[in-house]
Amino acid sequence: MALPISIPNTFANANAAIPLSQLDNNFTTVSDAINGIGNGAESLANVSITGGVAANVLLQNRNREFVTIEG
Repeated sequence: MALPISIPNTFANANAAIPLSQLDNNFTTVSDAINGIGNGAESLANVSITGGVAANVLLQNRNREFVTIEG
């Protein structure tokens, strides 16, 4: 799965009954993306963080070298 994700089913213009399985697919798509970020299967690009403090940050470059920043 690539990020950003696209929600597979939309309901705003529905004019008939909608199978609940389509709603399940929407939730599964979002939860898979969130879990993928959590377990390292997905990554975020072009992230911007404003304010706050970064702690226990692990940076990785293309050569798979790791740098730990503690703060």
